[in-house]
Amino acid sequence: MTLRTFDYDDFPIDGDHFLHLSDRLKKEYPKFCASVFAIPKIMRPRHWRALHRRDWLRVCPHGFTHRKRECRFPEIWQPRLGMLDDIASDDCWTKCFKGPWYGYSEGFVEELRQRKFSVCNKSLYGFPLPMPGDLMAWNIANVLASHYSDVQFGIDYNDEEGIRDDGLHVVSHPVYPPGSLAKRKAGQSEISNRHVEMWTRSWSPDDEWAFVSDLTQPALLKLNLGCGPDVRDDWTCLDPRAKDLDPRVIEWDFRRMIPF
Repeated sequence: MTLRTFDYDDFPIDGDHFLHLSDRLKKEYPKFCASVFAIPKIMRPRHWRALHRRDWLRVCPHGFTHRKRECRFPEIWQPRLGMLDDIASDDCWTKCFKGPWYGYSEGFVEELRQRKFSVCNKSLYGFPLPMPGDLMAWNIANVLASHYSDVQFGIDYNDEEGIRDDGLHVVSHPVYPPGSLAKRKAGQSEISNRHVEMWTRSWSPDDEWAFVSDLTQPALLKLNLGCGPDVRDDWTCLDPRAKDLDPRVIEWDFRRMIPF
């Protein structure tokens, strides 16, 4: 069985294009479903009406205004905690939060945890330290790494968001205005016909699909696994700062059994 996921970020930007695509994919792949990460500040009633007509779409918050670093600096996110409370109490939203550019501060992650949000991130390596013990997370890089032997530390994508040629876990973005910096940064992440053809090349109507909010797992403790210079001269530790930042992180030679 192949289990696939599909994220659409930055909704409702280019939302009509995405909704048309989702209708097409649902018709061709009956089990298709998608997680729509929407920008709360620009959502309007007509957007909600369009989404509610499609039960294969689940809406999750993507920051507040999609300002870069808005979930990192307290002077930005603290005044918006009232908005976070409104989202948490509104059943239209699924409590699975994705910060713009996967940026979080330790304090903001704690605010999410208290409100029982799960958190989307590229990898455990991007999380602040220490992580709350009961935090639930969807780490797309870690998931990809578990599927592909060639993924190193969960970072081996065609673009910085996580798309693979086989469309196993797709993270897509709007088609931005031509020539804009945002369009160039989106790169391989657009929902153009070319990319849809790339993703669906290996898709089957029998594939299983899931919302990422249903696949979250505990944000597990990092292990800082080191190897000796006889293996690789320039690699003695994955993150030499980890032990100083979090005393729970240990260093352990890769040739020895981890003691738990």
